Amino acid sequence: MENHEDTRVDRLISIIETLVGRQLPLPLKGVDQLPPDPPEPPPTTGPFHNDDLNTYRGFRIFWQQREHIKAPDVKTITRKCLTNWDFDDSEKTLLRGMDHYHLTKKTGLRTFWPPSTWPEEEPPARPGPSPLSKAILLASSLAGARLVAQPCLLHLHHLLHHAT
Repeated sequence: MENHEDTRVDRLISIIETLVGRQLPLPLKGVDQLPPDPPEPPPTTGPFHNDDLNTYRGFRIFWQQREHIKAPDVKTITRKCLTNWDFDDSEKTLLRGMDHYHLTKKTGLRTFWPPSTWPEEEPPARPGPSPLSKAILLASSLAGARLVAQPCLLHLHHLLHHAT
């Protein structure tokens, strides 16, 4: 018994041959052969080149180890003292990571510093505006636009009405 797919392919080849007016050379590339395997997707990476930093746990451990190494040498742990050594990490990388993992007021509920104060679990993100506050903001912007547009429309109406 013939496979239903084979019958459809044969019928399609017959239609193409009729349209072209000649017989197609067989086997047709890609029709009689299995399709190639799809290419391997690139490895998924996070926002950081250093894979250790692409999870909260890894980010936390990485910077706590730096703090532990540097703490005996300094009075106060600063971002600058943890980043300005023989490593490629910059203060910008540290801040970007802190924002990413909600360790700053910008994206989280408060700023956690130094790394030894970072909680075991990633802190929650700063809550966004509620649907009600979004609706109020939209309504107020629409009302403001109407107040601005209404005199312009009246003036335009007046010009058009009296232009003839």
